[in-house]
Amino acid sequence: MKQIMIALAVCVLTVAAVSVSQAGNLADYYDDYLTAASEKCAGKCCFLNSRCCALREYAMKNQAKAEFLKNHKAELIEKMIAADVGQKPYKIDYFLTAEFGAHQRGQR
Repeated sequence: MKQIMIALAVCVLTVAAVSVSQAGNLADYYDDYLTAASEKCAGKCCFLNSRCCALREYAMKNQAKAEFLKNHKAELIEKMIAADVGQKPYKIDYFLTAEFGAHQRGQR
């Protein structure tokens, strides 16, 4: 009976250690993804001086999104881990777009 309890305790601790390790790896993955997404949005700011009104609006929106991603990186990582978003880019992009939209609606 004692051996079964020890084996069970070892299994529980192993599962807990693996889940913490995976969460750390996932946080690093999300951090890298957010950095890349922020840089991608910042790269679109070159249209700020365009003569086209639509391109200027596009650039302003991407500038705001880049700032949002930089300023709320830790919060977004925590929310993505809690929501179990996963590592598929379309799911991450959908989540980030929804969060940015909610942030914009909250500012107005």
